[in-house]
Amino acid sequence: MNNNTKLLGAATGISSLDNMLSGLQEGKLYLVGSRPAIGKSTLGFNLAKNISSSSEKPALIFSLEMSCEDIVARGHFNFTDNRENNNRLRKVEAAQIYIDDSVSMSPNEMRSTVRDLYNQYDGLSLVVVDYLQLMKIPDCISDRTQEISEILRSLKSLAKEFEVPIIVLSQLSRNVDSRENKRPKISDIREYTPSESNVDVIMLMYTDGLLQSNTSNGNNKSSCEIIVLNQLGDIIGIVHTELNQIIFR
Repeated sequence: MNNNTKLLGAATGISSLDNMLSGLQEGKLYLVGSRPAIGKSTLGFNLAKNISSSSEKPALIFSLEMSCEDIVARGHFNFTDNRENNNRLRKVEAAQIYIDDSVSMSPNEMRSTVRDLYNQYDGLSLVVVDYLQLMKIPDCISDRTQEISEILRSLKSLAKEFEVPIIVLSQLSRNVDSRENKRPKISDIREYTPSESNVDVIMLMYTDGLLQSNTSNGNNKSSCEIIVLNQLGDIIGIVHTELNQIIFR
């Protein structure tokens, strides 16, 4: 795809990724996986910022791991003073981004919040879930792998119902750390079953041994390789980018 070709979906701000996927498309579910401290939350927040800034519709982040106070402490965002939607939502200052930092949400609880914001703004530009393994289905009697499959099915249904791209962040297993070649692969996604997946695109982050640098304004940047696969693990391509550790304050 050349630079003059119109994208089918929302531009991520990473041109090589946009060219590969034609943007993040409405109704599609994207899974981003990495080991801890690699930068999957930073990537998710960056994509929310980039996509919402070029849209009249807000982005919504479900931050199941970090509270809004933790997010501020890490330098990702500052928030307006007031909470909204029954005290669950915080709006980011100077951005069309809302964050719900409720703990251990179910797909049905997420749907309620998505529906309310969708109705308020007549649509959403992006939904980010941080992260998959912290989600639960109440009274689920299946094993954890089947529960994760059901959660992904529900998130895919949510993406289609509200015509919005959804990014779900995911942990990778410790198996990555024990291998000589630490580039992640689809079998490293915790509790994930490719044959039962409703994920459209998988992006696995790799930074081991890649360079980190400090920019002149003091923001840390780390080089990142994003391995892009389809739901069965076939490689679509590899993207190289840099992650800003501080987005804006």
